[in-house]
Formats: sequence, structure tokens, C-alpha cells
Amino acid sequence: GAHAVGRGTELSAKEIVGDIRDVGHEEHWKLTSTMQGLGDSNNLVAVVPGTCRFGPLCLGKVYRMYFFLRNLDVDTTGYVITSHSDFVQICHTPGEIVGDGSKVAGKIAPGMAKKVCVEIAAHTPKDRIEHLIEIMVKAHKISVPVTARILDVEEYEKDDATEMAIHQRHIGRTRERGDPASNGKPPPVEEVPDPEYCKQAFSTISRRLHRNGTVQLP
Repeated sequence: GAHAVGRGTELSAKEIVGDIRDVGHEEHWKLTSTMQGLGDSNNLVAVVPGTCRFGPLCLGKVYRMYFFLRNLDVDTTGYVITSHSDFVQICHTPGEIVGDGSKVAGKIAPGMAKKVCVEIAAHTPKDRIEHLIEIMVKAHKISVPVTARILDVEEYEKDDATEMAIHQRHIGRTRERGDPASNGKPPPVEEVPDPEYCKQAFSTISRRLHRNGTVQLP
């Protein structure tokens, strides 16, 4: 945790275990599980999945992924989850951002799990988003890496058309519910279809950037 002091809002996950494209999500899960103490008698919680890999996203849209925080302790456990990013915001209930979307907290009964929604507001093209969501549970700090790439609309549509022509599938990990390719499962990455909520999400990010002294969104 100390290495993050004085750094910008986009903390690089690869500083800890290397580029996720090289080491894979399994190593990032090992990072998370090591910090939790999984496999030890002192194990308190489990985080699944251990990383939020959004893939390529289209400019001007909002996307969601989820992870679960499960209490493996014998007592009710309190937690605080924070995300200090120009793109990433978090909440418990999709569509219900609290404050500026940078913090959620609560308690989990023994054996129970809490679902956490991770959103990316794709307001600016960016070659690489690498961010760490921090979870504090008692004396433990757990890091959940978030990665994404934001393409402008023209580039996204061009790459998507090429992927469809060659492989008959859309780029990225975003699918609509009911897509045969998902085999009845919810997509790993959801595109938020509600335009009013997307405006709200961009407004929330804009207020945060303004408060932090960052340039306002276009």
C-alpha cells in the first residue's frame, strides 16, 4: 500500500506482477489471494474473480463488470472498498452510484458474499487503463486489478466489423443478454443500455475530475 502514496489516479497493476497480457489473470488472482492469506488458517475473505478485465470499449459508453467478496471468517466482517480513478467507479447496486462512486463499505455475515459492481465510463480514448481497486478487511488490504482499452467510435466500429468478417463475433468481452455465444450465461462485460444513466455516470466522473483539479470532460 505504501508504494501508492503520491501516485496518480491510474495506479499500474503491472507494477506488482507484470503486464496482465504476459502473466495472465491467474497470476493476478494469485496476487489477490496471497494478500488475503488464502490457504492459511488466517484466511478472512475470498474475492472472485481476482481481476476485472474489460477489454476494448467504445468511447461514449458505460460498461459494467462484477466481483464477489465472500466472508470466510466466523464473525461478521466489515470492509471498505475504494477506487480512485478517472474512469472507474464502484457501487453495490447497478445504477445506484453513491457520492462520486469512489467508495463503498459495509458488513458481511459469516459465509455470505457481497456483489460489487465495477463501472468504466469511457469518456476519453485511452490505450491502456490499469487500475487497482483496494479492499480493506480488518488488517488486510486486497487489490483487484482493472484493465481496459477505450477506442474512439470509428476505430471501435472498424475493428468490430473486421472481427465479425473474419471470426463472426464481436470484439471484446461485451455481449447482449440472450446472445447464443454466451450459452445462457450473463456476459462478462455489460454495456449499460440506459442513456440517462450514462449521462449521470459521466456527470459523476466529471465532478470528481473537477474536484481533483483535472480538466473537465468534453
